[in-house]
Amino acid sequence: GGMSNFMFLARGPEGRAAVVRYFGDMGGLVDTEAEMKIFMELSNKGLGPKLLGVIKDGDKLMGRVEEFLDGWITFTPAHYRDPEQLCKVARTVAHWHQTKIDSVSTAPRIFEDLGNLANLVEGQSDRSKERW
Repeated sequence: GGMSNFMFLARGPEGRAAVVRYFGDMGGLVDTEAEMKIFMELSNKGLGPKLLGVIKDGDKLMGRVEEFLDGWITFTPAHYRDPEQLCKVARTVAHWHQTKIDSVSTAPRIFEDLGNLANLVEGQSDRSKERW
């Protein structure tokens, strides 16, 4: 589920399943609106689970409901040692990396991200001083 998501598996009466994902609070470190745009684009291109719904509180994005990929597995160390499995993974990752995602800029943004992180840390530091 990531570093801050809360995920639940929900099954309907007919047996269909979905993942309900609530976004946790990362203190502004993760742009959930941008993440949602990327997820929707990948979903529409068939590169991930289908988006089934969006969870909002007013205008605030709180989470999403995703298709549950029944029958898929989580790799174990044995899978990573299997050359055939690794070739399948490599082909899939190469395909993903060649896919154009309109909602993502290809311009380097490491310095912008580091600056935003430094501002967040500085803000946290100022608040902790107030407590002492």
